[in-house]
Amino acid sequence: MHTAPASSQPLIRVLIVDDESLARSLVCSLVDQDPALQVIGECRDGEAALVEIRAQQPDLVFLDVHMPLLGGVQLVRQLAATEKVLPYIIFLTAFDQYAIEAFEYNALDYLVKPVQKARFRQSLERAKQAIRQSHLCDLATRIVSLAGGQPESYTDNDIGAESLLVWQGAEAVNINISDIVWVEAANQYVRVHLAKTEYMLTQSLGAFYKKLNRPQFQRVHRSAIINTQCLQRVTRQANGAYQLMLSGGIELPLARSRRTLLPTLLRLSQQSSQV
Repeated sequence: MHTAPASSQPLIRVLIVDDESLARSLVCSLVDQDPALQVIGECRDGEAALVEIRAQQPDLVFLDVHMPLLGGVQLVRQLAATEKVLPYIIFLTAFDQYAIEAFEYNALDYLVKPVQKARFRQSLERAKQAIRQSHLCDLATRIVSLAGGQPESYTDNDIGAESLLVWQGAEAVNINISDIVWVEAANQYVRVHLAKTEYMLTQSLGAFYKKLNRPQFQRVHRSAIINTQCLQRVTRQANGAYQLMLSGGIELPLARSRRTLLPTLLRLSQQSSQV
């Protein structure tokens, strides 16, 4: 077990869920190499994991897709139906065709078995950044609320406005809506990605989508909205899934349930390139 680092940053609490003991051991050993993380438990099936997640409320769960009794996706469905706040999820799967389904359930990332160390570290860094940002956002919101200030992440801007006034703690920042590249769901938050920076807001993705209220922004799966003006190309994978490439090298899957959006995405992207 790791002890808390001197910086007083809280340890990121990790639960590992996989029916294969070797897979659990590998992930555990990789997590244990990072002093900012703490493995709080291991589970070999989804039903045990459901109990542990509710009891221990981990920050991050490495979750196998295929398990006896209760699979990873089914487990997340049950949690989403009963819990207000979900842990960050990184799915583990032997087949990359499950990536799109993973993203449909707000997964932070997915790793294909056998897990590669470099890919694991990349995924872990993304998780650490997301979790720390959410902790800071929680803290700032509580402090500002106690001080009688603005408790929300952004003001109630007029629909059709060209910018959003975003609150980051006690500081107000004006964001040009046209500068938004994409927006992702992050549990009870949204992460707004611009070309060179990002903002974490205490807002659901659906509510933020309504606030954008313009056709250039399209919801491409349950946990992501893209600015079609930033769409550079669309590729079709061997399994028939579509991958969207945005400016800055961002790649996102197009959900199977939203494939009918493809002509609209291409049309809006082409219109923006002709302006």
